[in-house]
Formats: sequence, C-alpha cells, structure tokens
Amino acid sequence: MRLGNQRFIFDGGTGLRVLGLDLLKQMPVEASVFFSHTHWDHIQGFPFFVPAFIPINRFHIYGAIAPDGSTIKERLSDQMVHPNFPVPMHVMQSDLKFYDLIPGDVITLSDGIKIETAPLNHPNMAVGYRVTWEGRTAVYCSDTEHFLDRFDNNVLHLARDADLLIYDATYTNEEYHDHKCPKIGWGHSTWQVGGRNC
Repeated sequence: MRLGNQRFIFDGGTGLRVLGLDLLKQMPVEASVFFSHTHWDHIQGFPFFVPAFIPINRFHIYGAIAPDGSTIKERLSDQMVHPNFPVPMHVMQSDLKFYDLIPGDVITLSDGIKIETAPLNHPNMAVGYRVTWEGRTAVYCSDTEHFLDRFDNNVLHLARDADLLIYDATYTNEEYHDHKCPKIGWGHSTWQVGGRNC
C-alpha cells in the first residue's frame, strides 16, 4: 500500500520474497511492515526478503505481543535459527526497527496517517488493521472467523464506512458447514459473511 511517499506491507508470506525482488529496483527502500499474526503462512517469506539484507534500507516492523508474551522480533528471529534456517536474523543489515502492539492500539504516523488495530477471532490471536489517510480508509482483516450467532464487533468497528475491506474468505458457506469435515473453529470465514460485514 502506498500513501504519499510511505510504503506499507501487510504480512510476510511467500509473496514477500517476490515483492522484495521488485523493490531491489527502487532502492533505497523504507517501509512499514504490519504482521497480523505469526502463523507460518504469514511470516515464511521474511527470511527471503532480500531488501532486509541491504544496509541502505530501513523497515519498521509492527506486530502484537503473542499470548505467551513473545514479541514480533522474537518470533521472526525464532524462525531463522537452526534447524529452520541457516542464516540468523542479525545477518540482515538493513535498519530494522520493531514495534510491539496491543490490539486496540491506535498508531499515528507522519502525513496524518492513522492506523487503528483490533483483535481478530483466530487461534492464538490475530490483529486487524484500519488505515486512514486523506479521508480514505482501507481495512485489512486477513485471518478471522465469524461468530455463528452475531457479527464480530471488532471487525465491524474496523470496517465502519471503509472504502475497502480486505476480509478472510477462505471457505464457501458450504465448505465451512460441511458435515464430513466442518471448518468451524479453524479461524477462517466465508465470502458470504464478508459481504454482510460491508
């Protein structure tokens, strides 16, 4: 996401490696990276993010403190130690700045950018982000499961009057309620509920 001269990246799955290769053409790079949570599919691209290894670049990395008390820096670092990865995070030579969040925090950045956060209904917790700048709002709620008996007030709060809602649509309604293998409690939602949240 580009807001004026600022670049925001949300999560760091395998697509982060591809983005990194493209950013090599635009150095020096400065960006803020917001992690919704640290399940493997949201962080496994980080060790392969080439711009983070180049000293002239700078990255501001945000993530919530985990239920076990670990920070975003600790969790990203843990995936880059043996036997998971051959190169530890301290080999990354860019300027990495880490910021711990508590869901519900509001972040105010330069140029009038406001980022609201809220907890999402996902195993071991995830965070949703609402980004507002110059009267426009985009919301990122990547991994969240709807409630069967009510709307999720956290999602409704983030999505209020938004111009764009990026919402978890992992399953169809039929898949979610499949009598052979229901997905209830797995931490993901359906596109049908996403449409109702709008």
